[in-house]
Amino acid sequence: MKISKNDILFTLATFFALWFSAVGIIWFYWVALFCAYPFGIISFLIWRNIRKDGKKRNIAIPIILIIGLLSSLGFLTYILISKG
Repeated sequence: MKISKNDILFTLATFFALWFSAVGIIWFYWVALFCAYPFGIISFLIWRNIRKDGKKRNIAIPIILIIGLLSSLGFLTYILISKG
């Protein structure tokens, strides 16, 4: 089995998306903004590059990114409302 460039990019984008989803909820000292969101943007850009290969696995990356973004913004909203 030969590993292609898209396989490596998919693995990297999935790892970055999972990192974004995990660290994106940590808004203590704005950690999410500096340690999570750049990885989310990179993952999104990689996904835009590899989505044209026609494989069904590529649907996982935007789903992970959407869940991470919603949870991150939800936690930020909660923090801002609870302290305000």
